[in-house]
Amino acid sequence: MRFEELVDHVKKLRKTRSKNEKIKELSKMLKKLKKDEIKPYVALLLGHFPPLDIGFGSIKRVKPGQSTLYLETPTIEEVYSDLLKIAKERERSKKIRILEAIFSKLSRESREFLISSLLGEVRIGVEEGLMLEAIARASGLRKEVKRAYMFRDIKEVAELALTQPKELRKISIEIFSPVRPMLAEDSNLEDALKKSMALEYKYDGARVQVHKSNGKIKIFSRRLKDITEYFPEIIEIVKEFPDELILEGEIIAFKDKPLPFQFLMRRYRRIHERQRIFNEIPVKIFFFDVLYFKQSLIEETYEKRRKILETIVKNHASKQIIPYSLGKAKKFLDQAINEGHEGLIAKELKSRYEPGKRSKAWLKIKPFITLDLVIIAAEWGHGRRKGWLSNYHLAARDREGYAMLGKTFKGLTDEEFEYLTQRLLSIKIKEEGNVVYVKPEVVVEVAFNEIQKSRQYPSGFALRFARIVGIREDKSPEEIDTLDKVKSIAGFEAPYEA
Repeated sequence: MRFEELVDHVKKLRKTRSKNEKIKELSKMLKKLKKDEIKPYVALLLGHFPPLDIGFGSIKRVKPGQSTLYLETPTIEEVYSDLLKIAKERERSKKIRILEAIFSKLSRESREFLISSLLGEVRIGVEEGLMLEAIARASGLRKEVKRAYMFRDIKEVAELALTQPKELRKISIEIFSPVRPMLAEDSNLEDALKKSMALEYKYDGARVQVHKSNGKIKIFSRRLKDITEYFPEIIEIVKEFPDELILEGEIIAFKDKPLPFQFLMRRYRRIHERQRIFNEIPVKIFFFDVLYFKQSLIEETYEKRRKILETIVKNHASKQIIPYSLGKAKKFLDQAINEGHEGLIAKELKSRYEPGKRSKAWLKIKPFITLDLVIIAAEWGHGRRKGWLSNYHLAARDREGYAMLGKTFKGLTDEEFEYLTQRLLSIKIKEEGNVVYVKPEVVVEVAFNEIQKSRQYPSGFALRFARIVGIREDKSPEEIDTLDKVKSIAGFEAPYEA
């Protein structure tokens, strides 16, 4: 498939409004592709590439190299292969030269599309979930595709589903292939204790998977990225554990007491700053599950997995009790809060691990409700906040994109204002007057007093007394809360009709 053909296909998708029609168009194209075209196609539409380490601004500034006369434009496989070379190359100047060479072979329109793909700004309404649906439809293997996606990257799932369906069916949990995490529903102690549940501390940190085989250890983030290099002290802990395992845990910043999540994010700094940051911000890990130990354990009950976990990690397990009364449960919740943690997670004793699913078998219990929302814009501050982007425009996920629920500048420190200003400016789309519009990329955890009907925002709702309680760099925009959840919390079935 020539790159120009892909660009024409993208233009058609951009004009297609209906999600079902988009799925139909994607499915039709997937069926036409040769085996070697499938991964590049999925990667280019979703913007899924290994880190190029060039930088947002640098990519936009790269100019085409010396143009030569090409009889044909490059194929998507050739462009994708060159991008993988950039990711492997260590020298920045060589990375730029490879990108310049790619650009020199493309038309202006194709270059613009490639830049948008590299920056995650394709904006054709094709998210990972939609692509997965198209793969399922094109292959006719809905159940198998959805299951394989829990254990593998979507590009690999697409290639196997369309070319090697027998191999797709064999996919299961495997060490060094991160598993999509099981997620919890919001609840309260009274409802949680209606079933046989264990209670664990809910830590304010980064959820991770730790894989170990033949002495090799890797740490993966909640978003399935390899973050091993940022936590050398965790590697030292896991070296003492037996081989052939996949553990889940929470890493927290800890200095005499638990530190807010944002302190942990400082670990993800440039190489020359890392050792200083590692010394300044010590970490602890609390393991709460084992998914694999010599064999897959995801079909085993939580109760059995927990017993196996404790034999492996010893004193590095999350704090847990099995309460026999509401009073004991409340005391445990108070203890967690007093020790500086977020709350509790209730887990059904007889439940199985459900990769990638938000399940009622796990329940989040916190002293107040929060929403995970994305920042879609921010306003320049004044007075004490002058020079910083603040008053953040907050949005939930809706069927057609993002629905704004309000603005706030409350809850953040000066250091966090500074950090967010730099972060948001790096993903700026445009600036109008006092407002900077940004890519919907930065996720924040927001507490509030109540949700009201409102004509002020297209969502039909507004948060009262909203305040940011955490910047969640570990979460993607696809993981934020939906407008349907907002309606459910508010107790309304539909937005306010003006």
